Amino acid sequence: MQNFPFSVFGAMDEISLDSDAKAIVGLNVWKKVAAYNWVLVPQTCDEPVVVHVDQHADAKVSGRLMFFAGFAAYRDFVLLRQAPDLGLALSPIDITHWELVGLADGGYELHSFKTGYLPRLADDEERRFLAPLVHECLGLMFRFEETPDLPMCYAGENALFARKEGLDGKWRDGPQPAPKEPPVQRDERISLDLKMCASAAAMPFVNEESWDVDFYSVAACRTEEAHPRIMYLFAAVDSTSGERRVWDRMSVAHGAPQGLKPLWEGLAQRLLAAIVKHGRIPGSVNVRSGRMARFLRPLGLQIPFRLVQHGKLPALDDALRHALETKTV
Repeated sequence: MQNFPFSVFGAMDEISLDSDAKAIVGLNVWKKVAAYNWVLVPQTCDEPVVVHVDQHADAKVSGRLMFFAGFAAYRDFVLLRQAPDLGLALSPIDITHWELVGLADGGYELHSFKTGYLPRLADDEERRFLAPLVHECLGLMFRFEETPDLPMCYAGENALFARKEGLDGKWRDGPQPAPKEPPVQRDERISLDLKMCASAAAMPFVNEESWDVDFYSVAACRTEEAHPRIMYLFAAVDSTSGERRVWDRMSVAHGAPQGLKPLWEGLAQRLLAAIVKHGRIPGSVNVRSGRMARFLRPLGLQIPFRLVQHGKLPALDDALRHALETKTV
């Protein structure tokens, strides 16, 4: 997203984000509007902003308005919910977006999420950017109450309902065509040290030995920075003894220009290095997801272990739980 030229807001500067956000929470129409998404097209953003309503509530939260800058970010969120093996995110905090969180006591919080970074409260610049968007959402919620089928008025054009800001600063209804994207395809480049592969292939193969392998987001651990980065953990343990074989901690590069992609692409090489250090090839490598299997498969073509997908990896989960409890992550 580009720098926000707030001077274009004009009268928008007078909008009270605080009162609009509290009004949205007070309406408490999360369930009624959660069936639809809509799009906001401000002059201050390079891409349309897709709005999604999360109606899941608990003792503290009544609902959430989620703002995704661009259809690609929203697609990643949908993949996480519906087909996580096709995406890269481990949880919603791995997807860049903003959330207006409605609190059960009638208050609200405005959160900012950036791939690889610890979520935080939106700063002043972000709040100014989001103020007109929240204002438009409030108006739409009133309109949706009166005209429940309004969000579907452009469905015949294969378009989403949108509110678009003109150069005059006024917002108007309009269609936002859904992007014509091909099936999910990613340019994933998994590089392996071929000399190391040759060394590993010559090592003893131990059929009865197996490793549990997975990739975790450990938000409880972070870097010591003004805006901390989350720690990600690539871990492998012996499936029987629980002894660590790989325990590599990592974070995204500053600014996270490519997000989690470089971390995923480097996992096979890390596992290869661990096998070489171990001195023998385990008979099987157990993974929890098709996504992990996809990123490790190139290594499986070089070294003759079995790549097996299991719903549960108890030895690895126990090892991580113990590490968290004893603060030895």
